[in-house]
Amino acid sequence: MKKRSSICGSLLMILIFSLLFSSFIAAASYPKTFTDTQGREITLDKPIERIITRSPDEARIIVALGAGDKLVASEQATKTCLCPTSTSKKNVTTGCVDCYENIIGGRMPDLPETSTRYDIYYEKIAALKPDIIFCGSLKDAEAFEDKIGCPVVVLGGQGWDFSDDGFFKSIKVAGQALDSEEQADKLI
Repeated sequence: MKKRSSICGSLLMILIFSLLFSSFIAAASYPKTFTDTQGREITLDKPIERIITRSPDEARIIVALGAGDKLVASEQATKTCLCPTSTSKKNVTTGCVDCYENIIGGRMPDLPETSTRYDIYYEKIAALKPDIIFCGSLKDAEAFEDKIGCPVVVLGGQGWDFSDDGFFKSIKVAGQALDSEEQADKLI
């Protein structure tokens, strides 16, 4: 019995050291710096937990990288663009309704809307305390940085570049920001 207790104690110590070491490794990789699609240097001080996207295009990338659970708000059209639904049941496939009800942990129906195509609700964004904002234009990025103060990553630029190079670069940059480089490589 004493030997068994000693073995359990040793295993417990190994487990504790493993957890502490893995936490240290994760923390040791911060701050980290990378370049967004507009060539701007972005520095993150900690792993990302709270994400806001400016449009459905950025939200799609975040979800595809497996970080949809960290999405706390997005633009008004994100709900219908990610999972096309309609008030007319004739135009909706079951898959779209299932997507809408289940994507991002079932939070899509209640996902806060922080902007429309034309208006941005800066106070609402600030109240949600994002760790990062992903947007598609330099103009939006500068306004977010000025009014919100968190890191802002541009995915795209002056209009989206849907060529392989442009879109793949956006995926790669988002993967860097989210510590999802391996998942980004798989998508590309």
